Parts: sequence; structure tokens; C-alpha cells
Amino acid sequence: MQNSSSRFNKFLFLFCLALVLAGTIAQAQEKPKSSEQQKKELRKKKEKQIKEKRELEKKLHKKHFDIQDKATRKRMKKTKKQSDRLNRSKRR
Repeated sequence: MQNSSSRFNKFLFLFCLALVLAGTIAQAQEKPKSSEQQKKELRKKKEKQIKEKRELEKKLHKKHFDIQDKATRKRMKKTKKQSDRLNRSKRR
């Protein structure tokens, strides 16, 4: 009895080892990405991060605005309108 379970354990170990080795060999055979493709992926990743950052800033600004009392919100709106009007020519 001991002998047959020992053989099975060895077989199971070798089988698992073969699977692991086959996986690493398959990974090594993948074509490396071209530099253009790497740059493209990096650019997309940065654009996504910038977009997420802007959305978070908008969300935090809105949260800050909602916390204020009515008079402060009115003052903030007035100041934002003035700022937008003055900076409109700089943005063009």
C-alpha cells in the first residue's frame, strides 16, 4: 500500500512541475511589444490617469461647494464667473 501511494505522490508532483514549466516556457515565447506599441499603451495609461484625476478634482470641488452655506456658495459663484470672464482671453 505504501508503495502505490508513494508512486502516485511522485507522479502528481512531476505532473504539477511539468505544468508550471510549460507555463513559463509559453510566456517566454511571446513576441516582445514594439517600442511604438509600448509608447501608445503608456500614452493611453497616462491619459486615463489624467482623466481620473480631473474627475476626482471635480467631485471634491462639488463636495466642498455643497458643504458651504448659502451666502458662501453665492460668493463662490460670483467669484468663479469673474475669474472665467477674465481668463477667457488667456485660454484662447
